[in-house]
Amino acid sequence: LGNYYSHKAEHHKAVEYFQRALKLNRRYLSAWTLVGHEYVELKNTAAAVAAYRQAIEINARDYRAWYGLGQTYELLEMHAYSVYYYNHAKRLRPYDPRMWAALGTTYEHMAKYPQAVQAYRMCVSLKTEPDVALLHRMAGIFKSKIRPPQLHEAAKLYELTLQDTDDGVMVDSEMALEACDFLSSYYTTTRVDPDRATKYANVLMSYGGPHKEHAKSVLARLQGNQPRLSQPSPLSLSSQRAVTTMAEEPAPPEYGGADSSMDMSDFS
Repeated sequence: LGNYYSHKAEHHKAVEYFQRALKLNRRYLSAWTLVGHEYVELKNTAAAVAAYRQAIEINARDYRAWYGLGQTYELLEMHAYSVYYYNHAKRLRPYDPRMWAALGTTYEHMAKYPQAVQAYRMCVSLKTEPDVALLHRMAGIFKSKIRPPQLHEAAKLYELTLQDTDDGVMVDSEMALEACDFLSSYYTTTRVDPDRATKYANVLMSYGGPHKEHAKSVLARLQGNQPRLSQPSPLSLSSQRAVTTMAEEPAPPEYGGADSSMDMSDFS
């Protein structure tokens, strides 16, 4: 019944039934983790932390409890603690892309962009289908958050988000338009490739607003009728380095780490 009400988003009722289960068996591991999830949904962070800690006391190798603590501290914007708990979850379940995505998001909140990108890359590599939204997010980090900007990395990632068809580039979202906008400028001013610049500019010409105006300026520039587009200066070879190796965060004092991996069921 607890799971039933959880799936119906009736979280107060779900908590009531999970608590009944715990009255019958205080060492019921799944009930502690599931009631912790419900408390997270209810934004009752103190109760969520207490429930997840009870689960860890029963089994310190339950990745769900460590992951839940990471989510809870993320809600509290205590990101150093969140990284610590997500790292525990990741060590227990390193093949799960959710662990890496959560870790990357937290690093991004902390403005630790190289570590965020490395975690996102691991997440993408573990997925069976391309994660267009995550690739787009990584491109944005390289374009505007890492200093100096790494436009070559951003261009490679933006191109991975686009799908070529016999009729040209498929544009089915605002993210795709943003990618074409960036690539048309990149291939006009940074890495000059008129054919590619024209390809992406022509895609933008089919749409109104600022994207179309930008495409007109790109095409005019390619035809020699427009002053040079404003664009961040090209990078030196020494600055075009891949992401540095992500270091583990120092552990807060609550718990010791659990390093062995195990296969457990997905979140209920």
